[in-house]
Amino acid sequence: MESEHELFPCVLHYYEDTYSIELSSTDTHFFFDLLEEYELYGNGPCWEGLIEQILERDMPDILPLVDFDSEADACLLILPSEEIQHKIANHLHVIFTNETRFREYLQSIDKDRIDA
Repeated sequence: MESEHELFPCVLHYYEDTYSIELSSTDTHFFFDLLEEYELYGNGPCWEGLIEQILERDMPDILPLVDFDSEADACLLILPSEEIQHKIANHLHVIFTNETRFREYLQSIDKDRIDA
C-alpha cells in the first residue's frame, strides 16, 4: 500500500515497506531569497548537503541509518522505519518553517560540503 503525507518542506512516502522523505526544489520558493543570500540554490544535491549536516549536528545516531538519493531537483531520504521518518520530518519542519532558526543553521554549515 502506498501513502503520502506532507510536513513542509518534507513529503513523507511509504511504499512496499520502504519509508522515505522527499524534498524538492519546487519547495525552495519559500526560502529562495534566504538560500540565495548564502549562495545556495535548493536543488537535490543542495538539500542532501543541508540535511546531512543538520542530522550530523542534531541526530548523529540517526545519520548512518539514512540513505540519500539526490537528483537534479529533488532529494530522497530512504529510511528504515516510520519512527525515524517522522522524527526527521518533524525536526526539519521546525527548522525550515522558522526563518531565524533556518538562518542559524545556514550560518553554521560548511558550504564546501554542499554541491549547490
